[in-house]
Amino acid sequence: MIYQGKPELPDRYEKVEQQLDRLTTLILYRGPMTAYQACIDLQPKSFSRRRETQRFLTPHNPPPSTVQTHFDILVDQKELMVYERAKTGRRQKHYGFTPYGFLMALGDPHIKAKEDFKKIAKIWLSQKKFLFFLPKEEVLSKLDAPDVENSLASICLVTAAAFPVAQDVAGYLEEMGYGKFGPAQVIQFASDIASSAYPQQFLEWSKVLAREFSVFRDNMRKYVEAREQWLATLRKELITEAA
Repeated sequence: MIYQGKPELPDRYEKVEQQLDRLTTLILYRGPMTAYQACIDLQPKSFSRRRETQRFLTPHNPPPSTVQTHFDILVDQKELMVYERAKTGRRQKHYGFTPYGFLMALGDPHIKAKEDFKKIAKIWLSQKKFLFFLPKEEVLSKLDAPDVENSLASICLVTAAAFPVAQDVAGYLEEMGYGKFGPAQVIQFASDIASSAYPQQFLEWSKVLAREFSVFRDNMRKYVEAREQWLATLRKELITEAA
């Protein structure tokens, strides 16, 4: 029998992807956490006035073992890493984002990343083990400037939005025998795609960051010089000698 008007149920893979997205969104807004903390925060709650406690309604939520499995999947995919191991009765691992995982989470279309960028950035830039492409303390000191916030948020978000295409490019190149491409290379692919898709905007955002952050300016200079050298090689090998 075919039931009309009812949405298709997601398959098992889609359910896992939805749960992983839900988990990374939680971490994005809360900061590093243990699997146990995440399991509690993922549960809907009801308040008991008589006992002045909260009880957790769990039938439709993953149990602790499943949440830990989801953390393990995200670590294996290089989206999360262990930030610290705290001994509280038993040893617990606090998990936080890698740069790759941070951008992946920002790219979730279901969150208001643009509006919440300053809040999110302050959470993660204050984390000692969080890696960022700019000096974190310097960014925090300038993040309240509207042009800095807008430029940094825009570059991060358009790069995050380009991740699906960048991952497809990396997968295609791997199938063609060019070896494995790690998270840093996927981020670079995504940045290149974003700068090509929004050339004028990307230039304006980059000008602000280059003005404010010497590290960004130096990295852009090295990037441009490497591209110029590559283009000179192409000209020599494909154009000049062919003529």
